[in-house]
Parts: sequence; structure tokens; C-alpha cells
Amino acid sequence: MSPSRANRDDLLRRHFGAVGLGYPTGADNATIDSDLAKRYGTSHFETR
Repeated sequence: MSPSRANRDDLLRRHFGAVGLGYPTGADNATIDSDLAKRYGTSHFETR
């Protein structure tokens, strides 16, 4: 990796995770499961 590319990559990495929205984004499993159930009309808790 050339020094200029390494420097560019370091500058970019400084911004990883830098944005805080101030509220949860719904990336937890319970929220994802709920969204899928709403979309497809089922729940993973259904019995067969």
C-alpha cells in the first residue's frame, strides 16, 4: 500500500461510526423480526 493510499484510508476510517442519529435505528433482532412479521403477515413464534 502506498503512503498516500494509507493516509487516505486512515482519514476515511476516522469517520466510521461518527454519525449519531440520537435514536435507535432498529438494528436489533426483535425489531427486525417484528418488521418481517408485519411485512409478511406471520410471526416466527407461530406453532405448526
